[in-house]
Amino acid sequence: MAVLKGYQSILNAALDKYAAQGFELKEEDDDFIVLYHEGEEIIRALQSSHKITAAFLQGECEAHLTNCHGI
Repeated sequence: MAVLKGYQSILNAALDKYAAQGFELKEEDDDFIVLYHEGEEIIRALQSSHKITAAFLQGECEAHLTNCHGI
């Protein structure tokens, strides 16, 4: 995976409150961004995709919590 130094805080900010609930967003090489929950891959998407917004990512976090954890 790519080394994220200054950018990790930006990725975490995109997750908002979900970052504190075990979600993590990582850049994999220069093409993909991967959303994890407690180490489990939730989604993998092209960084150039127009749908990868903070609102989309937060919606995926909420859907995962609801569908997989009953929260």
